[in-house]
Amino acid sequence: MELEQLHHAYRHGDYNCKELTTLPMKILAELPELQMLNVACNQKIPGDVLLKNWNDFIDGKSGDKIQVLYLGYNKLTATPEHDQLKKMVKLGMLDVTSNEISTVHAFGKEINLSKVYLDYNQIDKIEDVDGYYCGYYDMESFTCSYNQLKEVPNIFNAASKYTIGSVTSRTTRLRVLRTEIATAVSIPATWTFRTIT
Repeated sequence: MELEQLHHAYRHGDYNCKELTTLPMKILAELPELQMLNVACNQKIPGDVLLKNWNDFIDGKSGDKIQVLYLGYNKLTATPEHDQLKKMVKLGMLDVTSNEISTVHAFGKEINLSKVYLDYNQIDKIEDVDGYYCGYYDMESFTCSYNQLKEVPNIFNAASKYTIGSVTSRTTRLRVLRTEIATAVSIPATWTFRTIT
């Protein structure tokens, strides 16, 4: 099989290696049809290097085709800026569980994620663009448990006709009462938050 055929056939990438210090971007950026990328559990890749890898991947041949992205259990301290994330037009699932992220940048309402996992980070801010973290047309699950959020982020647009299936935020810092949540934003009845002592 020639290299071009191999690149075209390669749709799933797994790079879970405790010895990697950067992702193989010369390969990843050139794969034209990558739909799922798993780069979880790469603890030796510094957070700034992995963020650069993520940005380079977005600008590569599959950045606008990727549908599932696993980045959990790494050392990320940030997500790419909105201008980069909005290029990931087919992304449906993002998992950045167990990193060191403090601010999560918005995808914007044009990117309809179905599952978002932000648990076990240091998140104190989830940014929005015009009241949207992402589009909610296909949203099934949004979790941001065990972070540093002090209030419900302004990312659930009450004007939207869509309802999210499940939103979970278990944290020691969230100080908003359920009645305030229900009247302030359009989120499902299955909103879960618990104070952990």
